Amino acid sequence: MCFDALAIQTIQEQCEVKTKMQSIDWNQMSELGLIERINREVLHPLGLAVSRNPETGISDSIFIADDGVWEYPTDMPTTMMSNEDVRRKLAEMMKEIL
Repeated sequence: MCFDALAIQTIQEQCEVKTKMQSIDWNQMSELGLIERINREVLHPLGLAVSRNPETGISDSIFIADDGVWEYPTDMPTTMMSNEDVRRKLAEMMKEIL
């Protein structure tokens, strides 16, 4: 299924009206270690990588590796955390937003 930006905005608006759904931006996703997790576990094996603009918290595109391989440097510290830690930190974020 493919959605364009207007369709996604419409869905988000409908969800917000019906459920008061909260959202986080890509900077917060990064803080939760989820960008690294998505890249390592889903996208990198496919030769793809998601990134974000730290100034805006927006991800504009997915990069495609020229050689089909994406890897983080082996000496890079990980930002990934357990599901339990993600849930705890997310709950803290939501308290700060409200």
